[in-house]
Amino acid sequence: MVFNNVSFFPRWRDDGVNFGAGLIPYNDKNPQATHRSTAGRLYGWGHVIPAGTPPEKREAAFEFIKFLTTHLDGGCRVLKSLGRPSPLRECTNDPVFYDINPYWHVVGEALSSEVPFPMTPVHRDIQAQFNNAYNLVINGTMAPSAALQEAGRIAQNILDAYWAEKDARSGR
Repeated sequence: MVFNNVSFFPRWRDDGVNFGAGLIPYNDKNPQATHRSTAGRLYGWGHVIPAGTPPEKREAAFEFIKFLTTHLDGGCRVLKSLGRPSPLRECTNDPVFYDINPYWHVVGEALSSEVPFPMTPVHRDIQAQFNNAYNLVINGTMAPSAALQEAGRIAQNILDAYWAEKDARSGR
């Protein structure tokens, strides 16, 4: 098992690693198994226009972001060169991606079931709890159920503290 994202597919190819990889979970004994992906939570990209951008340049900046992300020429060209899927299905379905990963259809299937959810500024702190729990389990230090329960408890405390501080600042 390898815990990485799709950015590693072209890297593996370029390093001469000759194998394909499917995204989690791919169950060859139950191909109808479903999942909720973590891609949007862990590996999403964000394009922004800085607040200090002069007003006369904001529209051009927005058009450039649209070109790089949702335009068939710009967005597909950029993401194909990176070996990464696109939010444009037509682009992601291009057969060129099978040169990078023979299981590319699994990537498309995973993306079609992606369920995004809101993130908070404390997300990194929350994610660290689950990374720690994973390491405790893999190292044999803690049972999976106990590690998950403890990570969930700490993560909930972090989230509760964030919302309490946000509410206090807004006067709620």
